Amino acid sequence: QEEIAFKKAEEEKNRREQEQSRKKTEVANAEKLRQQQQKEKENAEKLHQQQLKQKESEALKTVNYSQLFDFIKQGNHRGYLEMLGKYRQANTVVDFNHKDAAGYSMLISCVSRKQSSGEIFNDLVRSHKIDVDAAENDGWTPIMFAAVFGKMDYVMALLDAGASPLLRNSKKATAFEIAAQQGYPAISKRIAEHSVMFLMDLAMKKTNFDVDHIPAYIVDLILKYDIKADILAFRPESSKCFV
Repeated sequence: QEEIAFKKAEEEKNRREQEQSRKKTEVANAEKLRQQQQKEKENAEKLHQQQLKQKESEALKTVNYSQLFDFIKQGNHRGYLEMLGKYRQANTVVDFNHKDAAGYSMLISCVSRKQSSGEIFNDLVRSHKIDVDAAENDGWTPIMFAAVFGKMDYVMALLDAGASPLLRNSKKATAFEIAAQQGYPAISKRIAEHSVMFLMDLAMKKTNFDVDHIPAYIVDLILKYDIKADILAFRPESSKCFV
């Protein structure tokens, strides 16, 4: 009986050891499978990120002007800078004179918003080779939009950047007239004064300009400040403006 009891005890011991070994093997196999699945998941995620990066890199080879214009219209300076930074890293050239379907340039898209971003405006005017006189489809230039919204700081910055105060829109209105009509006498005065200096600069450089289309308010200022002779010295044919 003792021998039988001993054998049973040994068998039970062996059974427990086998069970423990089986459980250990199952745990080890489960852990191995978990690690394998985790590695496969990490590799899949890595591949996905690589594909996204490659897709983004391909996308950055072409400028998404629609999104860039949206940032400008929204006054989203951070989004605007981040987008330009990505294009810069991708060596993609951005045409800052690009226009949308309505003929709006980036500068006009910025200036024509009542709540525009001064940071974006300053970046466009000061940091990039931009045509400050580029008009939209109805002939409105950036300075005209600045005038209609009473933005003195924008008007002065555009004039300093070389914007012409002599241009007219499709309704034959100048920035001076637009500011005056909107009730911004301080702006119209600044534009008028700058118009005289602008015309003087054209005369000094002997630049051709259509003397028949010099706005009347400029002629009045020329007479007021007695600089008629200065202009005539360079452009005798402009005498017809004072008849």
